[in-house]
Amino acid sequence: MSTSGGSHNVTTMDIERYIKQNCSWDKLPSSLKNVMGNREREYSSKVYQYSIKNQLRYKGNLIRNIVKNEKSYYRELLLHSRTNLMLFPYHLQDVVVKGFRETPFLYYQSVLEFIMKEDKSYDSLPNFTAADCLRVLGIGRNQYIDLMNQCRASKSFYFNKRKIKELLPTKPVDSITIESWWLICPGSITEDDVRLCNDVEKTTIDTLIDFGPQPACDLDRKTIYKLYIRGLVYIDIPISNSDYIVVPPLEGFVMNRVLGDYFENLLYKIFVSMDEHTTVLELSNILQVDINLVKNGVATYIRLGFAYRKGKDNESNVMHPSWQCESSSTNSLSRVSAVMDELPRGASPDTGPTDNHVKRIGLLYDSNLTAFLMMGNLSFGLKTHAVTMFEVGKLTDECLDSLVQELDGVDASGNHDSETQRYFDHALTLRNTIKRLRNSPDLGVGEELGVDLLRCESLQSLDAAACHRIFTRSYRVLISLSPLSKEIRPIYSSYPHHLGPPLPECHSLWFHLYVYHILGSGPPSLLLPHGAVFSVMPSVFFQYSQLLMTSWKHDPVVIATSNALILVNEALLHSSVLLQGYGLYCNPIIRYIPFPFHPTSTRNSHPQLVSLSNELDLENNCGYITFVNSDHNNLLAPKENTESERERSEDISKSFIFEVTFGVPIFDVGLNDDVTKSVIANKICSQENSKLLLESNRRLCLRLLTFISNWAGTDSQELSYVMPTRLLLFNEGQLQFWNQIH
Repeated sequence: MSTSGGSHNVTTMDIERYIKQNCSWDKLPSSLKNVMGNREREYSSKVYQYSIKNQLRYKGNLIRNIVKNEKSYYRELLLHSRTNLMLFPYHLQDVVVKGFRETPFLYYQSVLEFIMKEDKSYDSLPNFTAADCLRVLGIGRNQYIDLMNQCRASKSFYFNKRKIKELLPTKPVDSITIESWWLICPGSITEDDVRLCNDVEKTTIDTLIDFGPQPACDLDRKTIYKLYIRGLVYIDIPISNSDYIVVPPLEGFVMNRVLGDYFENLLYKIFVSMDEHTTVLELSNILQVDINLVKNGVATYIRLGFAYRKGKDNESNVMHPSWQCESSSTNSLSRVSAVMDELPRGASPDTGPTDNHVKRIGLLYDSNLTAFLMMGNLSFGLKTHAVTMFEVGKLTDECLDSLVQELDGVDASGNHDSETQRYFDHALTLRNTIKRLRNSPDLGVGEELGVDLLRCESLQSLDAAACHRIFTRSYRVLISLSPLSKEIRPIYSSYPHHLGPPLPECHSLWFHLYVYHILGSGPPSLLLPHGAVFSVMPSVFFQYSQLLMTSWKHDPVVIATSNALILVNEALLHSSVLLQGYGLYCNPIIRYIPFPFHPTSTRNSHPQLVSLSNELDLENNCGYITFVNSDHNNLLAPKENTESERERSEDISKSFIFEVTFGVPIFDVGLNDDVTKSVIANKICSQENSKLLLESNRRLCLRLLTFISNWAGTDSQELSYVMPTRLLLFNEGQLQFWNQIH
């Protein structure tokens, strides 16, 4: 069934690829014709659906041969876009505004009217659509709720929904931003419209009609706004191949939901790939996306206020007097401030673009970190950065001074419950990690490197080749923050140098069993395949009062042994499960041992650590080892978190290795200090160490994948990882297939 679905997806992608190439039915390969039953009408239907869904222009595309009436095509395109709550098709303004008088204002007015008639919540609007509604109509979450309350206050709401339009704005907001370098284009202008214009407005309209679109700075500023509000002109944002685009921390971004349409997906890909050292043309080459699509995406970001063009907001020395007054006031000051903020240390505003290929450190994080920063209510400014980290998928070095300043303002003093303390700990460890690694002369890389924060989930929206092009172009070292969520497939890289999981399988349940297997030591563990029925509890678990249950791609949870059969069987309906002995009578004692170890550390003599070091490269990578002591006789042992306590090998003498996690930990301040200091002291970011790590990672990959192949019971890889097909039990140092019938 999965194979069939995968084949279907590949076929659909193949068909869409030929549609993009404007390939007619006659030129299609016979294999694709067979898939469509050799019916040309089927192909025509797919061309039509693809064109509408992707808002393709009529002229120059295959749709012109399918639909003979251009106006009916665009009407259907606008209807589909409205009902699916998509962004206004700004790249088609020359058609929809001129030909249909469908301005962004009228479009979003009808979108809001539609969702209000359906009695939908504000959250039903996709993120970018909601942001544009706020920009054009001035209606955000609070205003929408007020409008819906007004509607519901009327008893006739459900019987007279036509009056909803009367509650919506009758004209666009007059404070909308129009930059001096944007192009003003003539819209659909009738003789009746001209009669209502004054002499200055008529002159402006004549100029636009006679000479075409004009830069805003060449026209009277107040007149432009008046004509825009009346829908007589529209705005185009010219983007050139050589433009550099800056994404500052997001202000006014609406976090509702993602729609998943073609343009929204492209916008998020551009977000995580774009930086102020990459031109629009280079960005197009990195993503392997048509340059015009990239320009449309970049223009949308600038229109929404989420980005700005670097260094040349106005290239004309001749400006209309109304713009000269504007540029000499607050706008000019804000631009100078923005330019100053983006300059590297030691540069001056007139130096122009700096070296576009200065490489940095990439810190890889997941959405859990942004959730801690957002939900912790630590500071308003920090929340803005967290939204940027989540939605953009990155925070560049140019923004880190502001982030660190906000993190410095987090007050972690006082007594907090354990859940609240987690928020503070994540904020403090992130700050400490950035400060310690950013522009450090002691990393062993021969230069001081800036730091970019990169969200793993955003990078995974790119194809592997695009991701690799970004890494090789912009980064000297990649460092994963840990622990990463079990829900994601971690980023891994041979080049550039990566401190983190050597391969994705090191983040799976297989790696737990692999570590126990090579050490001949570990907690009793049972791996059950998806769909299995768990009917018999292994007797080894009877001595435990608590078990640790980890569903595939989910974080572990502690469960009572008495409830294990019910909870495990529920989880097995959705995924494979790893069940492990955890606490005998009370909560176990947990110790974290950082690596790489200091050369004089007594940990080097611990038997389990010695065995582990022989199998895994703990000298040239970083992370921590989790030791668990489930022995109830030791439950009263002291839990002081002092350096001497962490350094004493006898603390783990009666414990077993529970887990090995690669990357810089950010959940514990002391552990984070130990790991980051070791990274610097051991210079594991150096080129020499990177070569050693590359070789050891290759050996580990070979051994781990062989282990998985031997024990999985199948060679199929239907999902991201090879999934188990038989029950596996690890007990008393031995891993074996287990039969529930005894």
